[in-house]
Formats: sequence, structure tokens, C-alpha cells
Amino acid sequence: MSEAYGARKDTQSEQDEHVNIEGVGAKKVLTMGRTSGNALVDTLIDADGHLQVDMVSGTLSTGDIQIGAVEIKDATTDNRAVVDSSGNVQVEITNPSIAGTAGSPNANVISVQGITSGTTLPVTAAVASSIGGSSKTVTTAGTQVALAASTSCSRVIITALVTNTGVIWVGGSDVAAGVGKPLVPLQDIEIRVDNLADIWIDSTVNGEGVSFLYEVP
Repeated sequence: MSEAYGARKDTQSEQDEHVNIEGVGAKKVLTMGRTSGNALVDTLIDADGHLQVDMVSGTLSTGDIQIGAVEIKDATTDNRAVVDSSGNVQVEITNPSIAGTAGSPNANVISVQGITSGTTLPVTAAVASSIGGSSKTVTTAGTQVALAASTSCSRVIITALVTNTGVIWVGGSDVAAGVGKPLVPLQDIEIRVDNLADIWIDSTVNGEGVSFLYEVP
């Protein structure tokens, strides 16, 4: 008498076909595949449960991009960022515009060269030729006083005197208490301006003021 299909067999081979996973009985499944010659072979599973796949032929096409590389590309075209042999990304300034008076660099100018469509683009930053300094006090509190007579400069650092007891206000010709930058003793402010006479101060106490240091272009 034959046994019905699917009936359980209490044999060692049948027991070997089952595994216990966290208290749940599970049926082992044998996965097989066919070779190009139509022969059945077992698939390979490693110790971590990963299915092993061997690429025995074929080509993985990546164009001119290396696997693992990051491509910087235009959003709408195939234009890509250019990297030189040292790994530097090349940047081209297509529409340069520099305001100012043209002239030849001298000892007080730092020149930085750029490239735009193959043409050298000079960029200069002025360096102070000398440093000046002085002090200024406000005789009568609530009165605007120019920091100095007309004097060319490029940058000024203004510091409230250590002996002050009140507040110094720094600004333009309309400076006053509540208008401008307030400075308490030893507090300072840096201002980029081309003339000391454009800076004004006021004080909340008679006879108090500031010291200042400035660059001469």
C-alpha cells in the first residue's frame, strides 16, 4: 500500500529536512539551477546566508566614470566639471567685471591672478603704506565732533578711552546718543573708510573720547 503524497515520514532523512527556528519548525528548501548544458546544480549559500553569484563573462559599462567616483555635471547638458592632473577643479569666470581705476601693481599691492577664457585676470588688494594714530575728545557732551581733519585712510580702529566714565557714540555727522555705535571704555570698532573726517563721535560725559589707529593707503 502506497503512502499518500505529503504524508509525514518518521525517518532520519525526513527529520534532517526540517530545522527549528526560534521554536518554529521550518522545512528546508533545496535551491537548484540549470547550467548552459541543461544540468541541475545546487546554488551556493555562504555562512552568512548570502547567495553567491559569480560573473563569468560580460562587461559592466560605466563610460568614462570610474566606479565610486562622484560626477559634477550640468543639470541639462553633458558638460562636466574639469579636474586637472593635480585633482583641482577648474573654475572659469565667463563675465568678469571689476570696478576701479586701472594701474600697474606696486610694492603696496598684492596681485592675485585668475583665468577667464584663457586671458589673465588680475585682482589686486591694497596694502597700507603706513600706519597713523591719534586721539579725540568731546569737549561738551551731546556735541558732534569730527574724528580728525581731512586725512586719507583705508581703515580705522577706534577705541573708547580707558578713563571714560560714560558712553562714546561713533557714526556720521548726525551721530548722537542713540544714533551710531556705542562704545564703553576699551571697547573698539573697525571702520573701512577713505577719510578720517567722515567719522564723527559724541560723548555722554564732557571731556571724554577715543583713541584711533588708521591705515594710510
